[in-house]
Amino acid sequence: MVPFVFSTHFCVEADPSSIVLSVRDVALRRVWTATKRARFLPRGVSRLVNRAARASRPMIVTSDRFVVTPLEEGQTYQRMLDVWTHREDLSASETYRNIWNTLTRTGRYQHKRYEITDPAEIPQLIATCYLDLLESMSRDGYCADRTSALATGGLGRAIVWQDGSLVHENGATHRLAAAKIVGLRHGFPFRIVGVHEDWLRANGVGERPSKEAVRRAVGLSRSVLCVDPDRVDEDSMGVQ
Repeated sequence: MVPFVFSTHFCVEADPSSIVLSVRDVALRRVWTATKRARFLPRGVSRLVNRAARASRPMIVTSDRFVVTPLEEGQTYQRMLDVWTHREDLSASETYRNIWNTLTRTGRYQHKRYEITDPAEIPQLIATCYLDLLESMSRDGYCADRTSALATGGLGRAIVWQDGSLVHENGATHRLAAAKIVGLRHGFPFRIVGVHEDWLRANGVGERPSKEAVRRAVGLSRSVLCVDPDRVDEDSMGVQ
């Protein structure tokens, strides 16, 4: 099958409860790690390098360059679940204890852009970075306009895997974890950044697929509720 790259990637509305796997693109990860270590590079240059690396990846993918892990084994999911389970008494959570231990050992704790130096600030950090999102997702579902100056935000990226399932690559990891934990089953948006060639073959997509044929195959994924061709993001090659 001939690989190709979309000039823009398209979005879908998905059932987050059906997404059980996370994939990591080994090649993209190496580029991202290299730019992180190259401290002399300006941040803007690092972003351009990562965008170029992502843009060079074909839309049609194979399993070779990906590492697959269960989504629920990820640190973000485990931490969100821990907070949700102990929401009535956050001090009983493992997350609280881990933050406390780090504070007492180093004098500071940072999650993304939120930094604290006083143990009395731990409940507020947990509420701001985890619990508020979980409660909002449980109450209101996915809200596209819900953003935070303390987090990276962004839209999640996903790949239609070889069995037709939707797998999470990166982006919006906290939102996806929250949606799964509170039982949301609809209305979660993803940018589709790859489709496995085995899924295309299984659905009769030929050697030189059109964008329309790929979209139709994506729409047959059991995780996808709606393919929305109007929600195209021109800046679809964001930093990993």
